Amino acid sequence: MTNPSLAAQPASPAAPESAAQQQAPQNQPQATDELSVKCGEHRKKLIELRRIKGRLQVIEEGQLATKNRAAVKRYKDEAKDLRERIDKQEQVIDGDWVDFARELMAAYLEQNLLAASEDEKWKYAEDAERWIYEQQEEAIASYIHSNWHAPGSPFRDIRKRHHTDKPEENINDHRRNNIFTILQYDGKLPENHDLSPNCIEVVKVAGSNLDFDRDPDSDPGPSSRASAGSSTDQGIPAYAVTMLEKLKRARTCEGANEWKQKHRAFNNRHYVEGDVVKLANGELPPFHADRKELKAVKHQMELLCDDNFKECIWSEFDIRILVHALLMETKLRLTKDKRFGLFATRDLEIRSGAVYRYADDQSEKTFSITFKPDFRLSILMNWLQTTKEEVRPKMAKGILKNELCFMQCEIKKGINNDDDVRAKLFFQMIESICRQERQYYGTISKDNIRKAHAPFCVGAFLHGFQIDFYLAVPAHPDDNEKNYRIYHYKTVKLVPRHRNTIDRNRYVEASVAFCNQVDLKSNSLPTERKGVSLI
Repeated sequence: MTNPSLAAQPASPAAPESAAQQQAPQNQPQATDELSVKCGEHRKKLIELRRIKGRLQVIEEGQLATKNRAAVKRYKDEAKDLRERIDKQEQVIDGDWVDFARELMAAYLEQNLLAASEDEKWKYAEDAERWIYEQQEEAIASYIHSNWHAPGSPFRDIRKRHHTDKPEENINDHRRNNIFTILQYDGKLPENHDLSPNCIEVVKVAGSNLDFDRDPDSDPGPSSRASAGSSTDQGIPAYAVTMLEKLKRARTCEGANEWKQKHRAFNNRHYVEGDVVKLANGELPPFHADRKELKAVKHQMELLCDDNFKECIWSEFDIRILVHALLMETKLRLTKDKRFGLFATRDLEIRSGAVYRYADDQSEKTFSITFKPDFRLSILMNWLQTTKEEVRPKMAKGILKNELCFMQCEIKKGINNDDDVRAKLFFQMIESICRQERQYYGTISKDNIRKAHAPFCVGAFLHGFQIDFYLAVPAHPDDNEKNYRIYHYKTVKLVPRHRNTIDRNRYVEASVAFCNQVDLKSNSLPTERKGVSLI
């Protein structure tokens, strides 16, 4: 179990405002500080106990391994001393924990389960008194890091048990027990005619109506200078306009002009000259590139656009999967800081409504829709809330737990009758937004939808050798009705008409579009951790 040093731990956040705080606000910070100090002191005692037990294990193993009588005696004497120290340390910890456990539980209940009855609160406190040392340490860590429900935290089990007794609190749609209404549902995938009853609108963005050539990080253009609740002439909310501008922008790269002089396939629509200052962790800022990215795109372009690939373009061999893999992993493979918060999957199942509880097995069988995206890029919610270095994806009944998906892709070989696959992609993107709203934004005011971290999902649909790029956002900041809008903002046809090779310039354009989709996640989430784990 990883235990970051106490010096590196952030200050505990203030508890949510309560009646007691309103009556005596001057006392609350002191109480919070006192609890933080107690957490630190108790954690030191637990760490010391674990250290002594570890030493005892080493001594006992050494005693068994040696035949030297003098050494055996030394081992026995030290083992006896260590056992006495362990007994004393456990007595101190057990005595302190009885009162401390109730104080820690009271802080948790005040922030998370105010609606719990007094009997329930008393039962939770009694259970906390019986927590073993490992659970105590996890509970303290979850308080210090302001992440009560981190994996391994005993508070996570309390929340699960509390909501299991009240399943209606986790149901998003009481009528259907599901986030989608599918017309004449027969277990198949949704189709285009199912979009309307779910308030999903698909809009093709006319780029000429938006100033996508300007730098969105500089002075905001007329469309973005509008008030937070306003929209453009196309009815696009201001927060979505900002995202679209960033998705369609050229990537900034130091030395881009020199590179473009040598390689004609790269131009100002793809990369522009500019200074690049790396972030504190050594990563490039979003929507910026370096020579490694340019070289990677050039290498893949030369591989796929060579005449030797002519036979593969229209053959039974589905080169589109290879094309998509190379386009997608240009950005992912260049990410230096490999961690487990952000991860990519291929053909891994998603069940619609997986973050909610169904009323019974029959409801789940009737209304649950299963998706298997060809590709998706997600981040773990607890990765955004913890200071631990590694958080690995965990599965439960075949479903990734705590997943927040921000990017999805589908591949179809043919160019006809693709409405079912396209609709599938749209529903998957909206499913991702619903999860974000429910899991990550559920306790935040609706006004935050207009701010920098609004829920969204980008998507790409590769059919034939045409790639359509999409941005999905919620369209209901001012009312309780669920509405979602999907903007079709870009199309790249890799193989021009009457040709049988991939066009180099268009390949670079598609690569830039994919890189910008990946970077939109990094730019939009309040975290510095941008590493990628491919699973």
